[in-house]
Amino acid sequence: MKYRPYKTQEDRLLAGDVRRCTIYSGELTESFYAIVIAITSDSVLVRRLFKDNGGTARYLIEDVGPTGLEYAMFVDSRDTMLPVGKVGRKIGKASKTDMRNIRL
Repeated sequence: MKYRPYKTQEDRLLAGDVRRCTIYSGELTESFYAIVIAITSDSVLVRRLFKDNGGTARYLIEDVGPTGLEYAMFVDSRDTMLPVGKVGRKIGKASKTDMRNIRL
């Protein structure tokens, strides 16, 4: 029998990941959930998730099982560029259908 050491799961950034992001600006700290849209060498393009539909063109994610979220959330229609260090741990993954609908 071979000994296999415990390996921690890689936390690679991939498009479609649902992640918790934190932005520190002076005294104000803002945390939010976001879906990764695209990755570059020094920044990440994300779309924020909201509990309510403040905009008219927001897409609703209803199937929250694979995303790791506790309730349905709305995806912002605008992209936000964040440094790689501001993107937190992976919570879940958006489905292929949701990603297709988000990118439209």
